[in-house]
Amino acid sequence: MTGRTGPVIRQGFARLAPGTYAAVIRSAGCPIAYLPPGDLETKFSQFGEILRAVPGQFAFLSTTVAIRAASWIPRSNAPGRADTDARNGYAELTELLCRRRRVRRVYIAIRNSEAGSDALVRLDDEANSLIERLRGLGLDPVRLANHSLGEAASRFDWRLEEVRP
Repeated sequence: MTGRTGPVIRQGFARLAPGTYAAVIRSAGCPIAYLPPGDLETKFSQFGEILRAVPGQFAFLSTTVAIRAASWIPRSNAPGRADTDARNGYAELTELLCRRRRVRRVYIAIRNSEAGSDALVRLDDEANSLIERLRGLGLDPVRLANHSLGEAASRFDWRLEEVRP
């Protein structure tokens, strides 16, 4: 064992302080610009209900990130194919287009409302409940863990507690 220290960001929980943990859920934004006024009002009301149902403290962050071009470029399994030049041109065009396009990322962080031996169980239940309610709104939320949770913690400017293994 080494004497290294590091933040605790395992199993979908970020340790902010002794007995204080947070879970982060990430989702894409919901396009609402072209919804009819009635549907827009309904979505707004539903989202308000979702946020009011969170029992403890929460933080909400909305940002944009560049679209990853790699997801749009087909993989080539055979080098030296006749269409290599066309594939390279397509990859370059895709990179240029994606460089100027952004996609919305929404982060919702919830913190355990009470300390105690079952605090992580309650926080896990609250996070899963929030995910289900967001799915009911038509979103595709993802619970963050490990590296992606550490990146989200830095977006929230959290100083994660350092612990010894």
